Amino acid sequence: MRRDVRSIVVISVAAVALATAITATLVSRNDYDTDPSTFTRTADPRQIVLTTTVGIGDEIIGRSVVEDAATVMISLRVRRSVTDKPALGVTVPFPVTLKAPLGNRSVLDREGRIVPEHLAQ
Repeated sequence: MRRDVRSIVVISVAAVALATAITATLVSRNDYDTDPSTFTRTADPRQIVLTTTVGIGDEIIGRSVVEDAATVMISLRVRRSVTDKPALGVTVPFPVTLKAPLGNRSVLDREGRIVPEHLAQ
């Protein structure tokens, strides 16, 4: 009886480990980083709206923002749609609230390239 319990525990642990590995693989294949294409200032000096191009059905799930006195470096994390969609890119807005007003600081992508400001009409 004790041997059966031990076998059940070993099989259960192996099943959980396998499920975790499969989940991690699927998530990592469906998530990717992208850079903002442009940004627009808003009435709130601490908020900007980024635009980026993603696939139809893709979802922005996070962002990385690093601020210093002269720059704001931003990267976006996207989850790829798992359903079949046409291979078309769509431009989407994504608001970001900064710790401090943007002021004269430059907005940079994750490679350190300047993100152009889109002047609202």
